Amino acid sequence: PRFPLALYSRAWVLPRVGRGAEKQRDFDEAIRCAPEFAEPYIFRGSDHLSAGRTAEALADFDRLIAMGIHLAPAYNGRAGVKLRLLKDYDGTIADASEAIRLKPEGYHIPWAYRAEARLGKEDWDGAIADADRVMEIHREPSERYKHLALRGRARVGKGDRAGAEADFRAAGKAGEPFLNKLR
Repeated sequence: PRFPLALYSRAWVLPRVGRGAEKQRDFDEAIRCAPEFAEPYIFRGSDHLSAGRTAEALADFDRLIAMGIHLAPAYNGRAGVKLRLLKDYDGTIADASEAIRLKPEGYHIPWAYRAEARLGKEDWDGAIADADRVMEIHREPSERYKHLALRGRARVGKGDRAGAEADFRAAGKAGEPFLNKLR
């Protein structure tokens, strides 16, 4: 197919049928056919982020923003690159904050990125507030544990040992390494 939406959609299915290596080709072709089509940039950039390809991930998110396509996932993706691959906490906070401004409700990932960046900058209160917001938005139990552990780490930094211990206990396995350090 040479229809951008078909290519983009097929890119999502290919990994499920054992053809994941072809996914990037379909994202590339969708972008070639319709350079203004935002979603392939977002998901190709996210795929690059997951694979640790810093320059490629940043290029996709930067391209969208430079084109004037100000979507929360573009800023969120760029925040993820800055946090996970570059350890640029200030840049993470700026981009996550813009993603939150663009989509303040129902989108937990930029809140989580900003909480982690604030933890890295030793902004304990900011990290705790953002972790609380993540858990308000995203109630998935399997994810809640890591957010409790993050909040517990911020509480340790703040000097709230009892609060940290409660969070680490509630986090289960995700909190065990941190709970062991408290002892």
